[in-house]
Amino acid sequence: TFVQRLVDSGRITEEEAKTHPRRSVLMRVLGDVESMPEIDTSVLETQPGDVWLLCSDGLCGYVEDDDIERILRRRTSLQGAVDGLIDKSLAHGAPDNVTVVLVETLAEPDQSEPAGPRFAGSAAQEVQDTEPVSTARTRILSRRRIVRRAQPVAESHFEPRVDEYLKELIAETKRRNRRRRVLGVLALLALIGAIAGALAIGYQWTQTRYYVGTDGETVIIYRGVQQNIIGFPLSSVAEDTEIPLSSLDGLEQRQVQRTLSAGSITEARDIVTRLGVGG
Repeated sequence: TFVQRLVDSGRITEEEAKTHPRRSVLMRVLGDVESMPEIDTSVLETQPGDVWLLCSDGLCGYVEDDDIERILRRRTSLQGAVDGLIDKSLAHGAPDNVTVVLVETLAEPDQSEPAGPRFAGSAAQEVQDTEPVSTARTRILSRRRIVRRAQPVAESHFEPRVDEYLKELIAETKRRNRRRRVLGVLALLALIGAIAGALAIGYQWTQTRYYVGTDGETVIIYRGVQQNIIGFPLSSVAEDTEIPLSSLDGLEQRQVQRTLSAGSITEARDIVTRLGVGG
């Protein structure tokens, strides 16, 4: 796949490949072109009891290797392990195209009982020859071969010029990432603007409110509300009545200390008048 080529070339990590927008793009497909595509091949040693897993990225692209190995080791049958792997991949959000094949290496009649399974991952060694292998050895097609034809084959959708196609997809991915970053910055700026606008509107509203309070010694008419936002006060002195708090009786002092709200400067002045301390 395209993302595997990016991983192999060190452009992205395995984790980034799992969520890459081009993770389903194929670079080579068997059977969809007239000519034989390049095939990666290798030979792996095996012994009776080994179990080989062949799967699509519907499994290995969604289920971690440790989980796959755990299911294989705990299997009671090959079919049960296949069912468990498919269920696990679907539970992790894999698409409906999940292919899982398990192959077990059996001993020849004259061989002893299996010594126990061994788990192998990707190709262990490059092919050095094409000599036949024994039945206790599994041969996997992987050496690169090209069958040359007398006439050149027309370009296929599935076999583009790899370098050009790779550069095109990488450029498109970079453009997509740039657009995503720009949109992210714009969204952040829009959010900051919305918050700033809401705060500005809220602050403007508070400046239409008044209350009668005290600075500790004098009766004061304040503009705003008796609140702070991140240490920023939402009120300021509108008028200093220059009336000592001590000139009020006990009830009036407690009312002023708790503050008396007013909808306008006129209403605040009326409150002061009703307290009998000013006009």
